[in-house]
Amino acid sequence: MGITNTKPKDSEEVITSREYRSELIQDQRKRRHKTFACMVQRVLITPSKTLIDTIPNDIFFIILQFLTPEIPTLLAVSPKLHVKVYETIDTAFNAIETQFAIIHSNLLCFKKSFTDFTRMTVSDKKGIRIDRVIVAEILPYLNGKTLKIRYNYRQAHCNYYQKAEFKLDCASQSKNTIWVHRDECKFHGEDNKRAFTQQIPLVNIKNNIEIAVNWYNLSGNIRLDSIQWQTPTIQETKEILKNLQLTPNFPRGPQNDSDGITKKLYLNNVSRNCELELSQTEWYDAKYYLKPSQVYTYDFFYPFLRLMSSEFAGVDVTVSRNTYRAEKIGIVPDSVARIGILIEIMPKDEEVTYEVKRMGLVYDRHRPVELKIGDTFVLYISRGG
Repeated sequence: MGITNTKPKDSEEVITSREYRSELIQDQRKRRHKTFACMVQRVLITPSKTLIDTIPNDIFFIILQFLTPEIPTLLAVSPKLHVKVYETIDTAFNAIETQFAIIHSNLLCFKKSFTDFTRMTVSDKKGIRIDRVIVAEILPYLNGKTLKIRYNYRQAHCNYYQKAEFKLDCASQSKNTIWVHRDECKFHGEDNKRAFTQQIPLVNIKNNIEIAVNWYNLSGNIRLDSIQWQTPTIQETKEILKNLQLTPNFPRGPQNDSDGITKKLYLNNVSRNCELELSQTEWYDAKYYLKPSQVYTYDFFYPFLRLMSSEFAGVDVTVSRNTYRAEKIGIVPDSVARIGILIEIMPKDEEVTYEVKRMGLVYDRHRPVELKIGDTFVLYISRGG
């Protein structure tokens, strides 16, 4: 069912332009990495000492805690201060990363970590968030299992603890499917029309995941000495999916907070499946859709992603399900402008990295979506209002 697309409608000039822009983006990224590496090397081999070098890392970290919102400005002052800031943050998170590696040693292989700065806006308040991102490889023991990673933490101005949880399904399969949903309904506001990915990703064994341990956000600093990793929980994925299949769909969710079972089932459903799949009973080919004027072809990603089919549903709001197949290695240049997410196609034999979002967040760090050749990418779009 759906519009089957075997040949792209774009001209050769448009396709060539996309390929050129993809190469340009990759070249710019390589130059940035090379420039940063050269700067760090230049600082490390410089024999002269400055006042910054004499400050112990633990003392310098206390200073950074008072200046956390201004760290991006500090990074631009000088190369030596830039390296000092990163080294200090690395040292401060050593104990947290060591504890993570030990507790999850039979489940995940700790590979590396880095500090990530993200600009954010909540209502009219603007600022940054700073995360320590842990990159780990999924070990074979987790094949067919669902893993929940969690830690407790306390903010600097609070006396009570909060928790952060991350959940992922693990499997061993040759091809993967990733879906995103872009809401273009006018009554929901603009919100930069950025698509969001599924809450609980399906991660292949021996691929990588990224987990963000937050240090600073618009609410202030997190006390690093309060972060404690909890024992991970493991469940059989097939048992979870079996329970979801045996229960009815809840397109509107639970009607009240007291219905705990219904609420849990609904959250498990929408964490793995797009909510449009739960609310639409049938998808239609374009020629059978009730509103032919609302039919469109969303084919802007070729030759990297080939549009295989487009299906439509909905009455007041038109929703579409566009299915693509990854066919060409490279960065999809129009993906950011079109859906707000950078998509990159990787070779079959390379590892891909999945962002595991903190439970409860629709958007987290907006990490690029990585696909392998042959993977399926499903784009849901809602239009109306």
